[in-house]
Amino acid sequence: MAFFHFPDFGRRDDQNIFINEIDFFSADIVKVITQMKNVKTAYPHGFNNCFLKRLKFILAWPLSIVYAHFFQSEKIHNAWRIANITPVFKHGIYSDVSNYRPFSFTSVFVKFLNAY
Repeated sequence: MAFFHFPDFGRRDDQNIFINEIDFFSADIVKVITQMKNVKTAYPHGFNNCFLKRLKFILAWPLSIVYAHFFQSEKIHNAWRIANITPVFKHGIYSDVSNYRPFSFTSVFVKFLNAY
């Protein structure tokens, strides 16, 4: 059995940067919320993007504190890990289970964090 050995690539970032030192700024969070699509489907916590876009200037500062805490503690609250998974039809025969793909509705706050 042969193994492929990857060449030794140097790091592309500064070795003194750590994940718990990432800064979250309110202005950046407002920008991310503004760029999110207007989805009227409620997420597991009962909020949708349209509702949160109206409150973006009020929510930006508290979210920046919460996100910074998550990265400093290296933990995300269990409630934000909950997702509603729904099968979505792709193509073919409706009765064939393999013609569906899973679609996950996660917390909109986690979606903001991922987009950040």
